[in-house]
Amino acid sequence: MTEQHPAFSSPAIALVTFLSGLALSACSHAQDATSAIPAAWSAPASVRLVKEEKTFENGPVKLSGTLYLAGDRKSQSAIVVTHAAGSPLRDLPLYKHLKEMLPSLGVAVLIYDRRGSGEIAASAPFVSADVQMVFRSVNSLRVHGYPQAEIDQMIVTRNAVDDYMRGTSDRATAQRLVDVAKAKPWFKLLYMSETVTDRATSRWRKEIEFDPLRTLDAVKIPALIVYGAADPVVPVAASVERLRSAYPKLDVAVIAGADHAMQVSVPPQVQMDPARMSEQAPDAAEYFAVLASWLTRQAVANLQLTPMIR
Repeated sequence: MTEQHPAFSSPAIALVTFLSGLALSACSHAQDATSAIPAAWSAPASVRLVKEEKTFENGPVKLSGTLYLAGDRKSQSAIVVTHAAGSPLRDLPLYKHLKEMLPSLGVAVLIYDRRGSGEIAASAPFVSADVQMVFRSVNSLRVHGYPQAEIDQMIVTRNAVDDYMRGTSDRATAQRLVDVAKAKPWFKLLYMSETVTDRATSRWRKEIEFDPLRTLDAVKIPALIVYGAADPVVPVAASVERLRSAYPKLDVAVIAGADHAMQVSVPPQVQMDPARMSEQAPDAAEYFAVLASWLTRQAVANLQLTPMIR
């Protein structure tokens, strides 16, 4: 069953994909998102932002989210925000710019709590997971001030595990190197298990054998992929090279000075600190401009201003 908000006119809205198979519950409470008491000198805003609390149910599964939209429009486009791996809640700063910026452009925004998070009964790398994790691990150790010898040991350890998963090395060698590495203070930065699992059942083997580039084969609508030029987590140069080689007509933007979360004002030590991930919030002006421009060019965004009476 598919439910559409009465304000959504386009059948090609991403919201439809998300709602497919879900029944929209009766819980749909709307309120003015800017209902705080204004200062005495405040003037009416050109766009009145409204938010509606939504609950989606499918049998025992229940998802909760918030829909943000322009209150004075009869029809508008809509997007559903999918989560970053470590950012499953709708109220995180990472998503704030979307709900504040897009409704004024005629784009409603639904942000929901991922299943298993919050009120409920994860810029993608286009290289394999092992390449991405070596890139991230090298940069993490660099940011934390470890010498090249320690970084080289980490690379040898990661490669040994990956080689075993590919069937080009043995498990005992990989485990021996992991046993040495796990005593190092930097091991906790690697997101690695202390035990090398059997490759026959290993989830990591499936991840490194998967080519994320192939997911784009099924994309039949316009798409924009945005990277931060200073991203220490994703190998941007390698990802962009693969994308442009395989999909030369795909829109790809690399934002100058921006990190993984489209921030330009946060030092690398904070960017790479897992305990600070919930603080991430985009602040790159170029990113905002690129996003608004692209949505407008695709006729998704449409800024409507009330003309002045002369």
